[in-house]
Amino acid sequence: MGFGKVKCIFNDTIYMNATILEQDIIKCDSPPLPPNFGFSDSAAPFYYIGITLNGKEITNTTIKFVYYIDPQIKSVTPNKGPLRGCTVSQLFGKGFNQEGVCNVTVRYGAMQQKILNYTDTEMNITSPQAKIPDSVVVSIALNGQQFIYDKTLHYRDVENTFTYY
Repeated sequence: MGFGKVKCIFNDTIYMNATILEQDIIKCDSPPLPPNFGFSDSAAPFYYIGITLNGKEITNTTIKFVYYIDPQIKSVTPNKGPLRGCTVSQLFGKGFNQEGVCNVTVRYGAMQQKILNYTDTEMNITSPQAKIPDSVVVSIALNGQQFIYDKTLHYRDVENTFTYY
């Protein structure tokens, strides 16, 4: 059975591309956050999501897609470890555990790691193995896809750098 018009519908008005990954898994592109959808202290902006497989019939659902603010890393302790990896470090910062977060991932340079455990301001992570001694940027993605940027362009910030020896 072919599905040529699979779309995710946000708030019954915004149609976005969707990809069927498995029989029961669909991946949706999310729309950009409109400027008038601002964040408040009490709630993050969200859309209700529906799905259409044929471009005509739309599911009736109350599933929420919640936007979140990029987390911030304030320090990595310890921020040095051997090439063999396995250094357990604590990342301190804020915004690690917001509503809508799923698949929290930390990246050491290009190597992705799953989190051991975390709260909104602290997470424990084990460094992956490396091949050459060097410093790498430590970055977080709250969805496993969009990682936060280094604060200073073309420079490793002390707050989110891990050095292999």
